[in-house]
Amino acid sequence: VASGGDDATVRLWDPLTGQPVGEPLTGHQRAVHVTTTIALPDGRTLLASGSEDATVRLWDPSPARRTKARSARSTGRVLALASVPMSNGRMLMATSADDGVTQLCDPPTGEPVGAAMLGDTGAIHAVAAMALPDGGTMLATSGADGSVVRWNPEQAIRVGKPLTGHTGAVLAITAIPLRAGHTIMASAGNDDKIRLWDPVTGEPAGLLRGGHRRMVNALVPVTTQKDSTLLASAGEDPAILLWDPTTASIIGELSTADVRSFSALAVVPILNGETWLAAGSADGSVSLWDMHSLRLVASLATSGDAVLSMATAPLSSGRHLLAIASTDGAVRLWDAAEARVLRTIRLPFDQHAQKLITIGARLAMCTDIGVMSCEIDIAMPGVLPTYLPTES
Repeated sequence: VASGGDDATVRLWDPLTGQPVGEPLTGHQRAVHVTTTIALPDGRTLLASGSEDATVRLWDPSPARRTKARSARSTGRVLALASVPMSNGRMLMATSADDGVTQLCDPPTGEPVGAAMLGDTGAIHAVAAMALPDGGTMLATSGADGSVVRWNPEQAIRVGKPLTGHTGAVLAITAIPLRAGHTIMASAGNDDKIRLWDPVTGEPAGLLRGGHRRMVNALVPVTTQKDSTLLASAGEDPAILLWDPTTASIIGELSTADVRSFSALAVVPILNGETWLAAGSADGSVSLWDMHSLRLVASLATSGDAVLSMATAPLSSGRHLLAIASTDGAVRLWDAAEARVLRTIRLPFDQHAQKLITIGARLAMCTDIGVMSCEIDIAMPGVLPTYLPTES
């Protein structure tokens, strides 16, 4: 018997014993709703699965195709990226793939650094790094069955037990820096709830619920004018919610008349001292709010194609650009304050940048077939990002 679930996997079961057969089949990026079998003329039977990620995948469910020894390196498709500061001052990039493997890499070259972190075999949709009180760094990844897994990236080993509580796939993880150097972690996904954790102990630190009614796919911390930190969350609801993580309460909602859901969030510091929150949507619009007044200050005239991901790119001048990836296969660098495009990066081979991050002066993105990287240089519009030789 085959079943599909919210964790984006297909599982096989023995109908007599009720026990799982082999490891989950991974590859989908969102919930799997339909499975069926296909009989071939040569006597074989294939399994087909349909997902919310708008793909249909074919599988050979025979045991001979599912009992391969697991590689110590990832051979899967990279789904998530994060910048990871190390204790020696070096900044690395974490790549997490659909085979459950996370690998630290050198951002300019893509060369692996250290051992791979072998998680559960399910797809990793979210990865985030956070500073610890002792000056170290912890890495958190989404795990199987709605869990969050903590890692020591220096030693590539797990920290404690998986953090459980979500009833669907975890799609977003972020660190929330609070006062006095304390940090908590937030996770969200398909179950419309946001869970807060103490990253050191793994103990729950709060539950944010009652605001969202559908999937939450974007989380970002925002520092206010009063030096407090709020958590912004967005997803398939028509509003962005602003939470006070210390009281687990909603302190504001941001929305526009025409947008019914949001796909990405980013914080954009402005030279005059203001902090703007950018929100991209599936209809291609990008709205910007001043986080001091909660006023809508701008709407970017994008290409009209759905926004996939966004990231803030710092320049040596002190300005911050907003990088926006869309389904038209381009990444555009915007001066948000002036509402104008400074550079457009067209990806080769009809690729799409599913996730964007910045590491210093470098922009990294995971596409449909690999990880790409380029220097953030608005004076060189003809330069394309290059594929990194990551094993993910």
